[in-house]
Amino acid sequence: MQALLSSLPLLGDTIIILLFFFFIFAIAGLQLFGGILKRRCVNENTGLVLEDEDHYYCGYNECPPSYFCGKTMGNPNFNQMNFDTIFYALIAIFTSVTLEGWTSLMSATQKSLSPITFVFHIPLVFIGAFFLLNLTLAVIKSKFSEEHQKKNQAEAQELEDMEEMDQE
Repeated sequence: MQALLSSLPLLGDTIIILLFFFFIFAIAGLQLFGGILKRRCVNENTGLVLEDEDHYYCGYNECPPSYFCGKTMGNPNFNQMNFDTIFYALIAIFTSVTLEGWTSLMSATQKSLSPITFVFHIPLVFIGAFFLLNLTLAVIKSKFSEEHQKKNQAEAQELEDMEEMDQE
């Protein structure tokens, strides 16, 4: 616990870098992908959304005959995964950086906009998950190691003091 508390000042710097990274990618996602995840293949006669997994998203993908590409009210993952507002974009970025469901988000944007959207998602995962989150963990580990060394030194000093008392 003491290691975590002593690492807070250094964690502040890494969290600022992490939030800056999140905001840059969230703003880019807002500009690139705003509203595209609502595109679905809709039946011309009934108005029902096609539930076929291959044709669920449209835009880049073509809809089957008797369906058109329309904009619905819902987004993926119970309306939680989108780039429509900065708040939801930050949630999508955080989800991608933690490596939970980033492939489904990338797949949805590829089907809705273009297969080139991997240019956005791959750096997000590599820089965010493999560099910035590990940087945060490295700060915590370094403080933990320092506290562990202090504890070992204190124990060694205590043993020396006890030995000196025993010799007297």
